Amino acid sequence: MRTFLFGALSVLLVAHAYADDTTKHKPYAGQEQREIKALSPDFVEGLKAGQGLGFAKSAELNGYPGPAHLLELASELPLNAEQVQAITDIRGEMLGAAVPLGLQLVEAEKELERAFRSRAIDQAALGRLTEAAAVITGQLRGAHLGAHIKATALLTPRQIHRYQALRGYAAGHADHAGGHKH
Repeated sequence: MRTFLFGALSVLLVAHAYADDTTKHKPYAGQEQREIKALSPDFVEGLKAGQGLGFAKSAELNGYPGPAHLLELASELPLNAEQVQAITDIRGEMLGAAVPLGLQLVEAEKELERAFRSRAIDQAALGRLTEAAAVITGQLRGAHLGAHIKATALLTPRQIHRYQALRGYAAGHADHAGGHKH
């Protein structure tokens, strides 16, 4: 019986190692069919819609709430009517900047993709195309981060703390977020 168990365990370990070996070298399998290889379709749609996509994570996780989530949680925080209106305006301004920038970033990534696909890329083109995408990414990130700064300035420390609790973040960063009113 012991020999059988040892043999069965050996077979399972070998099978597991083989399975790991056959998949670990294929992390991008299936992604070669994407229109833009470097971006998932969901990410592209998020860019086109002006979604945050993690661009403002530095603000969000350091006690600077974002306008979209503030509006979603307005009654739980609670936000007053003036705050809701001001945050709605901030969100509108952010979307007004983020949507066109998202579209520009998608186009920049398509251009990079086309250059690789056509095999017409060299170091000079690579530098030009990646720099263009990086500039747009920086501007997009700035639009999202700026909206967090503006929205936070409208909140009380209590609202920030409540927001962090509702979003499941560790408490304590609200004390460090500057610029808000008391």
